[in-house]
Amino acid sequence: MRARGALLGLVVGNQLAVPTERLGTAEAIRDAFPQGVRDLAPSPQGSPLDDDAAMTVLLAESLAEKGDFDANDVAERWVKWMQRDGRGIGLTTQRALQLIEGGTEPFEAGRLAHNARAASNGAVMRCIPVALRYHDNVDKMVRVSTQQAAITHADQRCTWGAAAVNLAARELLHGNQHFVEEVLHRLQSGAPRALVEAIRRVPWEQEGDLPISVGGEAGYVVHCVEIAFWCAMHRPSLEEALIFLAEAGGDTDTNAAVAGAKALSRRSYDLRLVAGLTYALIRSITSLSMSVMDTQRAVPRPRQLNRTARRPYRHSQPLLPIGRGRPNRRVNSFLVRSTSGTPRLSPKPAES
Repeated sequence: MRARGALLGLVVGNQLAVPTERLGTAEAIRDAFPQGVRDLAPSPQGSPLDDDAAMTVLLAESLAEKGDFDANDVAERWVKWMQRDGRGIGLTTQRALQLIEGGTEPFEAGRLAHNARAASNGAVMRCIPVALRYHDNVDKMVRVSTQQAAITHADQRCTWGAAAVNLAARELLHGNQHFVEEVLHRLQSGAPRALVEAIRRVPWEQEGDLPISVGGEAGYVVHCVEIAFWCAMHRPSLEEALIFLAEAGGDTDTNAAVAGAKALSRRSYDLRLVAGLTYALIRSITSLSMSVMDTQRAVPRPRQLNRTARRPYRHSQPLLPIGRGRPNRRVNSFLVRSTSGTPRLSPKPAES
């Protein structure tokens, strides 16, 4: 049930908040929606899913059909989607996919499209299928999370952000309510400092302090991860969380998509919101969720962790896939850590 909910939550959050994505501020959203954002907007004809949900579904389909991660297959599916629809595609993603369309190898395209001033959230919005497929193999889950991200977003804040979201989703799928502590334990010695500090704030952060509508920083990946973690921890109602994000301003659709995926990783469906989707889409999404996991064992009970038994991480090589189309052969564990923390930079707006 939780696995099915992860993809459904993402689709629902995305579709609820798409109409408010371009409005910018909470004040503008209130003016446009005086009764509030309560129902899913119908999709345009011929374009059933926005970029967040469309790229997620395509990644899930590739994992289900291939049985493992194939960067070339995933990139090809994304390019074909861009050619026939591409609704909502962000600038960074578009640059990378256009390079791939022209013959550039996927990971090289991600590096060439990289803009240090635009660490955007386009890689974390679509990463959840990786957590479903590899939930019982943490090191591979982290490695594939970073690889799917690097196809379009090579910045370490983006690749580590995808790893953080999937680590949290995995813990929630396994019923671990202390997921923030577990994610921090796995990230803190190597992930970019801005990302670690943002996640560390979550347990005691107040709603009013969330970086939801910071001027000039809409779509910043670190903000998106922080908001999703906060909602998973502090918002017990999925419907309340998604409506809150849809009306809060900033990059509403991606914030709600990532938060929705994590929220439904830990609880059953909210029937009112899910009922806003067509039956065919609900059936398609839930079937796809189970197809991604069909080679995996049932989610086990959460393991009791013994912190005194842990040893400090001593690896120093980067987690990113660095070769031309090949993962770094020295990457043999999720414990592989990147170099020192990356200073926080603000992205350009709408660069997902």
